[in-house]
Amino acid sequence: GGGVTPSAPYDNNQGFGRLSLQDSVYLAGKTNVQLKIWDRESVPDGGTNTYDVTIDKSGGCQSKDLSVTLVWMEEGSPSGCTA
Repeated sequence: GGGVTPSAPYDNNQGFGRLSLQDSVYLAGKTNVQLKIWDRESVPDGGTNTYDVTIDKSGGCQSKDLSVTLVWMEEGSPSGCTA
């Protein structure tokens, strides 16, 4: 039988690709987010990068979740490339 699937914003059923900035961006005194950014890092083919992360709960953070976003950009192929 059919039915209605319960959902909430930004779950696996809706909001694909949308951000909740309140839950993503650190604003002092406004959000429960700690932020660490590694920018302009490179990983060679077949290589790995490892990062240690510590969740600082001294400021009252109550979250039990660690959320990680990985974003990358690859160099474009030469024009006319067919392989």
